[in-house]
Amino acid sequence: MKILEASAWRIGALAGLGLLAGCGGGGGGEGDAGTPASAAFSAEGVYGGTLNGSSALSLQMLVLDNGQLWALYGQQSNGRLLVSGFFQGGSSASTSGIRATDLRDFGTAPPMVLNLSASTGTAAGTLAGTLATLQGSASFSVGPDPSSTYRYEARALPAMVQGSWTLTTLQGEVQSVTVAANGNLTASGLSGCNFSGTVLPRASGKNVFDVILRFGPAPCALPNQTATGIALAYPLDNGSTQLVVAVHDAGRTAGTAAFGVR
Repeated sequence: MKILEASAWRIGALAGLGLLAGCGGGGGGEGDAGTPASAAFSAEGVYGGTLNGSSALSLQMLVLDNGQLWALYGQQSNGRLLVSGFFQGGSSASTSGIRATDLRDFGTAPPMVLNLSASTGTAAGTLAGTLATLQGSASFSVGPDPSSTYRYEARALPAMVQGSWTLTTLQGEVQSVTVAANGNLTASGLSGCNFSGTVLPRASGKNVFDVILRFGPAPCALPNQTATGIALAYPLDNGSTQLVVAVHDAGRTAGTAAFGVR
């Protein structure tokens, strides 16, 4: 997602956030530890929407059971998401909304530091708020997407990810990926990058896969590093299945994503 368009996010990375791509982000922890959500509001779940001020940037946000927030952004094309970036970090929920003060936007290199603050809307399951850096901010609104075939509350089915995939990374590299029945993953890119790992259903029982990737040497995007993250797999209206994978290193100083349809 480059949340702002080069002028508006990059100041384009956030495509509407009005942030500057030159802003550096460092390592750090996982953000807010995550204050337990009030019984009046649980942020856990999936949200869809757009960054205000950008007609081209779609925002898909996922809040996990442990408060970790993952948000993918990019353009919609024939029902699928063409990912251009993602941001990730810890969040905390209150009776009226959600807050995250140490997000990292991996649509830029190095990743930018973002803060998110959102309040619950009048309609159930909706959030409206602001994404901000020291350079600027942009508003966003998200909520249930009735047109989406993804269901967070469903159980992740290993069969959805098993088999062969052709994925494209944020860097534009095409990768051949194979996921075995036991969740083991092997992959190679056209650049010569080889890596392996696992893609396993999340222990929470929700429709999310936990991912561990072990990259080989350069030209891999994260050479000789181990990265962790999530994967989502869901059917599209045309009968095909989309797979999206997003990972970052232990210090959150680098990350990458890949997506594809079969």
